[in-house]
Amino acid sequence: MRVVAAVTSTRADFGLMRHAYASIDAAADLDLHLVVTGTHLSSAHGRTVDEVRASGLPIARELEVELEAGSGGGTARTAGRMTGALAGALEAIGPDVLLLLGDRFEIHAAAVAATAMRIPIVHLCGGEVTEGAVDQVWRNSITKMAHRHLVATAQYATNVEGMGEEPWRVEVVGTPGLDAIRQLPDAADEELETVIGIPLEPPLVLVTFHPPTTLLPGEPDGPVQLAGFLDGLRDVPATYIVTGVNVDAGADEVAEQLSRFAGEDPRRTLVASLGSTRYLQLMRRADAVAGNSSSGLLEAPSFQVPALDVGSRQRGRIAPPSVISVPASAEAVARGLRHALDPGFRDGLQDLVNPYGDGRTAARIMQALRALRLDQGLLVKR
Repeated sequence: MRVVAAVTSTRADFGLMRHAYASIDAAADLDLHLVVTGTHLSSAHGRTVDEVRASGLPIARELEVELEAGSGGGTARTAGRMTGALAGALEAIGPDVLLLLGDRFEIHAAAVAATAMRIPIVHLCGGEVTEGAVDQVWRNSITKMAHRHLVATAQYATNVEGMGEEPWRVEVVGTPGLDAIRQLPDAADEELETVIGIPLEPPLVLVTFHPPTTLLPGEPDGPVQLAGFLDGLRDVPATYIVTGVNVDAGADEVAEQLSRFAGEDPRRTLVASLGSTRYLQLMRRADAVAGNSSSGLLEAPSFQVPALDVGSRQRGRIAPPSVISVPASAEAVARGLRHALDPGFRDGLQDLVNPYGDGRTAARIMQALRALRLDQGLLVKR
């Protein structure tokens, strides 16, 4: 029995990993211990720990840590508190391996704790590029701490090896969130309308915007970007479903502006957290997604749903033809959204194949965990 610890800190990473966690939990030779922390335990972010509990997955620890979202200093203090809390959890669990997804500072805190404790780290989704987000720094740092790299595409494997990681440590497995799409249950419009509280009148646009955390030369700051984005949306009449913001520096101001936008029109609504299943069901039903979330590039292509990607937060990621990238100005956003909502553009996506995988990533993750050689050679990196 191989003990696998895993950390989930947001609704987003849990949604991406839910099916992988379930597969590991069901395996006779793998013992999953899930540590839940971050915004999962925050009422302001929808208290999504309830979704994790409802999944029936084995929760080893629930770590409530004070979250400071107003500044970079607040993020640093939160990361420090989280590192200490996660170290305690890992000491109690004593895992053979720690499984981590992505690029958040909370996940970086888990990697720091595991590195100090000499726990092998298996990292998912390294090698990706997001020039407009400080997450790129966290991601690359986790890559250098990790001992096995399960990446989404061949290009990302090349990127990881280019950072000096030995090729035998790197494997292409796809993006884990696509497994949920392949197994997504149907939902009637009436059921979804009950969740969001407004009718699903077309055109339907799913909106997610997070604070820009790294500005490119000449790029306006976060509040200016958000104002331009929302003004552009105001120029295009539609039903807007706005999702809650994550915990990054500047999150409070973003949340305030999104709330104000949603309250201006009865065809708009703000939902702190839809839950991973509802979010994907609404994405499948949507005419477009808009904002600066990675979901527009990673998950939306599986539904052939157009995505308006705003600003530089996702710049550098592989972008399929369904993605329309625009600067965060009102004119560019309005023009781009009208293009995304054009039926002719949507018709041209019918044969689109998602470059991020085939929805069978969980099986590849389990195989990698089983094949992992837990000896000193794994921990010694050249």
